Amino acid sequence: MSDLLFKQTLLPSTSPDSSDFAELLLGIIEDLLTFIVVELIFFLADFIVALFSNTAIILLSAKSLSGKKLSFKDLLQGVVGSWKRLLTTSVFTVLLSGVYIFFVSVTFMLIFVTSYRQPLASLAMIGVLGPLALILYLYLYVVWTLALVISVTEENCYGIEALGKAGRLVKGHRHHGFALNFLYVVMFMVVLMIFIMVQGKQSPGDQIVIGNGKLMPSIASLSLLLNSLFFLSNFFFMKPFLSDWFFKETLLPSTSPSSPDFIKLLLGIKEDIQILVAVESAFYLSSYTFSLFCNTATIFLSANSLLGKNISLKDLLSGMARSWKRLFITSFYTALLGLGYTFFVLATLIPLLVIAADHPFAVKYIFIIFIILATLLYLYLSVVWFVALVISVTEENCYGIEALGKAGVLIKGHRLNGFALNFLYILLIFIVFPGVRMIKVRQSLAVQVVTGLFSVNCIFLLSMFQFIAYTVLYFQCKKSHGEEIEMQVGMEYSKIPTKLAEDIP
Repeated sequence: MSDLLFKQTLLPSTSPDSSDFAELLLGIIEDLLTFIVVELIFFLADFIVALFSNTAIILLSAKSLSGKKLSFKDLLQGVVGSWKRLLTTSVFTVLLSGVYIFFVSVTFMLIFVTSYRQPLASLAMIGVLGPLALILYLYLYVVWTLALVISVTEENCYGIEALGKAGRLVKGHRHHGFALNFLYVVMFMVVLMIFIMVQGKQSPGDQIVIGNGKLMPSIASLSLLLNSLFFLSNFFFMKPFLSDWFFKETLLPSTSPSSPDFIKLLLGIKEDIQILVAVESAFYLSSYTFSLFCNTATIFLSANSLLGKNISLKDLLSGMARSWKRLFITSFYTALLGLGYTFFVLATLIPLLVIAADHPFAVKYIFIIFIILATLLYLYLSVVWFVALVISVTEENCYGIEALGKAGVLIKGHRLNGFALNFLYILLIFIVFPGVRMIKVRQSLAVQVVTGLFSVNCIFLLSMFQFIAYTVLYFQCKKSHGEEIEMQVGMEYSKIPTKLAEDIP
């Protein structure tokens, strides 16, 4: 690619009559052909890997949901026996997608051509029809995705037959599949938006992911691993105690209160509750400590990357050691503010529900409307709290109440941007949890673990992206106020003029 781009830059300045021009042209054609061949090879290799991995995932999921154990040998035999069926059905779904995209493209072109004298009207029509076309595609894609699953799970059903059977099976459940497709598209768009927001107009040294090349992906990967280990250790440690507790509770009603067994059961339940509280408290403190250091690292790396600084692991650890206490203090204040807001909402809501207690219909709608308004107000207020957390890491002597005050001043003119970030975050949270709970079938232990890991890691990644986005918002606020951006790396403290951050979007 570098050689191709270099030759393209030389071409305009070379005389068409010279031999160098012909050599450059031949070199560009040769590079293009090489590029196309290599890309095709990589595409085919990627497609083959995706085909076999998707086959294995569907087989493992189907066996887990049916409660059957699958050996590695059985998995390989299943993949070998069903990948051709999946390939056949994939070809039909790709053709159907191509036909749909072609139809939508032709429709948009006709709209644009027929109303070319009124560009605003054509853009408005495309702006309305575009989302509708996407929604219809997600609705149709439910059948196509289910057909792929049928091709793997059913021996003699693939291609057109699998599509037909999927159309019959999905009746009454299409909205569930649409919700899954919508969740996938929303999460993809969030990642894409954050990538564009971070990398949009910045030079290579100012990009968060590239700026600190290996550190950010390494921190994210290590955090996901530790987060998963926390969940798994908590899950498998607590499961026996919870099972024992529930078992004793089921025995309690059928035991005579005057018998010694009743006293034993009560003492056993009390002991289980004490163990559960102690263990959960220990896991909560460990998880909070881990989250505190992870958020500190995320903000510190993001800020230095936006300033064009490539920092070492030693600098990162040094920066975290200096700033985690400030982040902890500010987090304590924001937690108190959140707790105070929750008490205020409850103190306002409970009297309203008591007054309207004689009208159940009114109680229901008062509760729903009040909770929605309270949530929106919380998202609006918490913008200042998140910016204060970023300030606590990026500015050496500003934390706690001072950071909250400074955040309130800085955020003026940008509060709606922060509100949009919070709203997007909470929307995705509300999509992830109902999406996981849609699995109504009898869950095996493997399914419970997988769904739990998926939920926990999704929330962690969304939280990480939220702090990255707020770091970018903090830089925007500093830029709009014309303030210097202060950061300390290693043992040196420096002030970077705002003009170095002019390219921050």
